[in-house]
Amino acid sequence: SIVVEAQLVNPLKVMLMLTEVSLLWTFLPALPGTEKPQLITNEVLSNVKNTLANEIIYTQVIDSVTLQANEQLPVQLVLVPHQTGELRIVGLAFHLGTAQTEGPKSSNTLYVRGKQKLEVQGPRLNNSKEEKASKMYGPDRRLDLVIQQEMPQLQVSFCNFPQTLLCGEVHAIMLQFTNIGSSPLHKLKVGSSSPEFFTLGSHGEIPKFPTVYQESSEVPNKSSSCEFNSKITNIKSCVVDIALPNGVLQPKNTLSVPAWIRGNDIGGVHETHFMFYYEPIHSTPKPRYRLLRHTAVINTLESLSVRAVARRGNNSSQTGGTTGSCVVFCELENLSQVQAQRAHVKEVQINQVSCASDRWTIQHLSSQQKKSEIQVGSRETMQICLKAIRSPTNIESIKGKDCVLFSDVSFDNQQICSSLTPCADFYFCSKAKLSSDDTLSKTAGEFSDLKCAIQIGLTLVIIWKAFVINDTGEVQIRVGQHHVHIEKIDTIFTSYPIKIKPDPPPLKFIKTEEDEDENKKLDSEVTTQLVDISFSHKSNITHNFRTSRVCIVPVVVMLHNCSKVPVEVLIDTSKSPDRLNSRPENLLTNQAYPSHSSCFNWVSQTMTQLKIEPNQLKPVRLSAGFSKPGIFNLNRLSVFVTYTSDSSQMVLQKHNSPSVIVVNDIS
Repeated sequence: SIVVEAQLVNPLKVMLMLTEVSLLWTFLPALPGTEKPQLITNEVLSNVKNTLANEIIYTQVIDSVTLQANEQLPVQLVLVPHQTGELRIVGLAFHLGTAQTEGPKSSNTLYVRGKQKLEVQGPRLNNSKEEKASKMYGPDRRLDLVIQQEMPQLQVSFCNFPQTLLCGEVHAIMLQFTNIGSSPLHKLKVGSSSPEFFTLGSHGEIPKFPTVYQESSEVPNKSSSCEFNSKITNIKSCVVDIALPNGVLQPKNTLSVPAWIRGNDIGGVHETHFMFYYEPIHSTPKPRYRLLRHTAVINTLESLSVRAVARRGNNSSQTGGTTGSCVVFCELENLSQVQAQRAHVKEVQINQVSCASDRWTIQHLSSQQKKSEIQVGSRETMQICLKAIRSPTNIESIKGKDCVLFSDVSFDNQQICSSLTPCADFYFCSKAKLSSDDTLSKTAGEFSDLKCAIQIGLTLVIIWKAFVINDTGEVQIRVGQHHVHIEKIDTIFTSYPIKIKPDPPPLKFIKTEEDEDENKKLDSEVTTQLVDISFSHKSNITHNFRTSRVCIVPVVVMLHNCSKVPVEVLIDTSKSPDRLNSRPENLLTNQAYPSHSSCFNWVSQTMTQLKIEPNQLKPVRLSAGFSKPGIFNLNRLSVFVTYTSDSSQMVLQKHNSPSVIVVNDIS
């Protein structure tokens, strides 16, 4: 049906009576073949012709409209086409009269047949010089309609859709698709301006509505804490296909699809635009598809803030033949504040911390692995330390290039399957959004083999349960997840990444050779961490200093080349890093580990030079001499590294982690 709203204005100071008000139109039917169609109109006085025209296009007739003096009245008129073709609405037909008494059949009323053309002024033309100089308007085609064959009509209902979410909260909803048209539809798709906001489920079995997360006890053949999962190619796309029964949604049928939405990481009011696309079964030249738009407005409240940093482990020699480990420090802060008669988060309970990576897995820092609840009260902060271990096997060769390994550290009795919907879906969505916003990966260039020395590439998925007190004082339990993408070591990453635009460089009209050399230089953040340094020695030594005044302890320095290029390494035991660098921040850092240079010295040769191949772990044997008992930090040597053939380009490596030894006297 076509609805046209016309504004009727009575400029006179007397009442007007309009009867038999209807739309005037012309119609050119679409006939098969080359036969020229005949123009049909309802602007005739013959009842027979009007009846035939009404069978082609039903025209609504309003019996009477009363306009008071100087009154404006909107009137809606309806046309229902029953044949394909080209329809043009040309005017408005009516009988005009004045009446002293109410009712169109009053004996004192005189009616005159009249019509009013509907001419809509188009947009002002302002492109050429002539159009700007004179008032010229383009055509308006709003009253020129093309009538096509009947098409399906989609109606979408959002069930259990909330108005308020916590930041990171995951909520289950139900989408109901109903075809209220008269023909079937297929190829149903949904697109969103924020694809990380919702998911329809694409990893494993879908939990039953209104369940959010699936537990290990509910999933068959799920016993390991590490699970593989493959990326879905369209998870990075803004468009998702909706599976229909037999690929078709018949007229008057309804399809219910479970979905999950996640609150934005930043509090405030957020708008998400949805667009539903579908096509009729019987293809038509124009239009080939139909669209349905919807805008969802959700207010998100602050819940949890997560900050994480990864640091290299002190010992590069791990059990099981693996090389390299990291200690992940995670800080959790409950941002909600208790407010009277307002909804707030009373407590957040951390159920599980999962890791998604193609190279790393996480586990408890303690070998006891004792499960205990972690609760963060309002405005409280909690610290969690976990161990990240590089996977000994090549995941790409086993499961494929687009494979991700999920490992879980549970603090609750029930372990949540992080590799299934919806937990894995929101991880892939956030990872895709981060990749689209990340500009560092695009500028890696020729230094990618060196930058990999500080790159980690793991994502922490913090799964939590919040106890929310609403306005009426009732306690509600909500669940959600936060993501922290840790890209490199010794850098703090947050669950709400903020884009910081770097300051533009000073304007230079002439490019010098120094500028070109600076562009080719590698950042010192990378060059100072190409090699990981750790020490292997006894932690407790007992010596009789009366018998022998000097205690010699063998020490093995483990050097691990973290890059993909061979490097030259120079070890100088005569120089301590704090003597080579006089920056105040480094001096303050080294004050935490007091120097015992008068009681501890490296013996034998003072300089050792060697070459380490990519990803190679090479030991260097040294000896330390102690002249009296005490507690000593053996991390008192300098390691220089260069990736070029020029030995003068060697850079001092960072290794701030202490290596403590205790020397006891038994005399």
